[in-house]
Parts: sequence; C-alpha cells; structure tokens
Amino acid sequence: MKKHNQYSLENYFKILKIKTGRENPCDIMKFLEGEYYSQSKGDTVRYKDMDITYLIRVLKNKAEDNEVILAENGRLQNEIERMRKNITEILED
Repeated sequence: MKKHNQYSLENYFKILKIKTGRENPCDIMKFLEGEYYSQSKGDTVRYKDMDITYLIRVLKNKAEDNEVILAENGRLQNEIERMRKNITEILED
C-alpha cells in the first residue's frame, strides 16, 4: 500500500488555493503532473507527490547534471574546431 504524504506539493497547492482564494498558476500545476525517475526507488515519482525537500534535491541534481553537460559540450566544440583547423591545413597543403 502506498504511503500518503501529507506534506506533498499537491496538498500544499490545495491549501494555498484555499488560503489565497486564487487559482494556482496553470504552468505550475502542469509541471506537478510530470514524473521523475527515482533511482533510489527504482520507479517514477510524480512531482506533485514529492515534498518540497525532495523536489529541491531533484532540481539541484538536475542543475548539476546540466552544468556537467554544458562543460562537456564546450569541450567537444573546442575539439571539433581544432579538428576543422587541422583538416583545413591538410587540404591547403
């Protein structure tokens, strides 16, 4: 049986809607319907079922992954440029 998380983002936004009397932003509600693959659980978890601490950790890890990808992308672009110059030099000789 799945445990109920009383601190889930879904519950938070329900309470926020009641307390403010305003609808929650539709882009945020759509985001919360998305899923994330949890390696520790070996299954997907909907963002709306997470608590804020877990969501922050997920987004932090994704940001770190993006930094690594951007750095590798930059390194590969430099390598491609170096290879182009070498090919141009060979063709000009």
